[in-house]
Amino acid sequence: MPIDLLPISKLKHLDTILQTRIRQLNLIHHITKGYYRRAAANMNLCKFKDALRDFRIVRTLFENRPRPYIQSIL
Repeated sequence: MPIDLLPISKLKHLDTILQTRIRQLNLIHHITKGYYRRAAANMNLCKFKDALRDFRIVRTLFENRPRPYIQSIL
């Protein structure tokens, strides 16, 4: 759905989520879940470049984790 068709309340909610995720990421830099959620919020706000950047960070962080950690969360 194009961003101009979203209700104002939904946009405000998504923007609040985005701001919360930004604050979380500023507190703790390498939290994969925070980057993933921020990327998802950016996708919902049609901010595709920002979302792609965050998804790439998630991929990089996930690839650098030890194998047993990845298997434990799957």
